Amino acid sequence: MKNRRAVATQRVGFRGEFLLDGASPKSIWNQISSSRGLSEWFAPHVDLTGISVHVFWDNKGDDREATITDAEDGSYIQWNWEDDPESFIRMTIVATELSHTVSLLVEDHDLSMDTDTLAALWEKHIDRLKITLGIG
Repeated sequence: MKNRRAVATQRVGFRGEFLLDGASPKSIWNQISSSRGLSEWFAPHVDLTGISVHVFWDNKGDDREATITDAEDGSYIQWNWEDDPESFIRMTIVATELSHTVSLLVEDHDLSMDTDTLAALWEKHIDRLKITLGIG
């Protein structure tokens, strides 16, 4: 697994840290906290308005709604899915001043999906995110 340290268990879902060196924390924040940014790499269309997140996976009606339950500007964002409030996604920007590395820590606790599927999905998401950030 390239540029990723992951811990995955059935009980807690997926947790992985993805190295995004070459990208600024501000540009990463724009990609994980705005409709435009998320629509470039996470799903074909994401509508983020206030604390509401509406993810459209395709144009055939496959969509999912969530509520932002925790966030700190420039640092992390978490949303819980409306159809299963126990399931959530949290993305945290990790910038290390000493080594000058930047990474994205992802926690995806979608209880309806197994950890191998979540890990594979996030590999694809991060590959697209790197392209949008100009580092992939």
